[in-house]
Amino acid sequence: GGGSDGVSASVGDMPLSSHTPPDLPLGKAIVLWQGGELSNFDYLMLLNYHAGRRIGDPNNHPILPWVMDFSSPNNGYRDLSKSKYRLTKGDRQLEFTYRSAQEDYLLATGSGECDMLVPHHIGDISSDVTFYVYLARRTPKEVLCACVRPRWVPEEYPASMEKMYQWSPDECIPEFFTSPEVFRSIHPDL
Repeated sequence: GGGSDGVSASVGDMPLSSHTPPDLPLGKAIVLWQGGELSNFDYLMLLNYHAGRRIGDPNNHPILPWVMDFSSPNNGYRDLSKSKYRLTKGDRQLEFTYRSAQEDYLLATGSGECDMLVPHHIGDISSDVTFYVYLARRTPKEVLCACVRPRWVPEEYPASMEKMYQWSPDECIPEFFTSPEVFRSIHPDL
């Protein structure tokens, strides 16, 4: 079920991140964060909240950056100067995505029918498929078969955090930092 505050949201029998962002105006949050009075996690969750992202909403679930890239035995840090999408897809794909959106936008504005947003390099920060794959170990098979792939094939789901990082161009979710249950499977074959 979905919930706007994180407390009532769940996937299967696991409550999602019960973290509720502080009730702060964005300007005040920036000052507190810059002064070290607000943690990075709380600040990012607040930014997600102000961007309309809500715990339990598969299409608009909060996102956080992957911090590790699993590139070394000591789990190397990833390059945070670029989005995960840019690191995965590369600049050429980003430019192609942007130009395609720009062409669609120009066609729509030229015809006087413009319900479109101004083009961005990435049209979607995190998809509902990514949400369900990230939470596959706690999501009922029926939901996974309805939202990810029609047939249950456990081998198609990433078997480790490293594989999950490699599989998706998307950023990660707060549950990776707050809910150890996300790593314990309710499925005997996953």
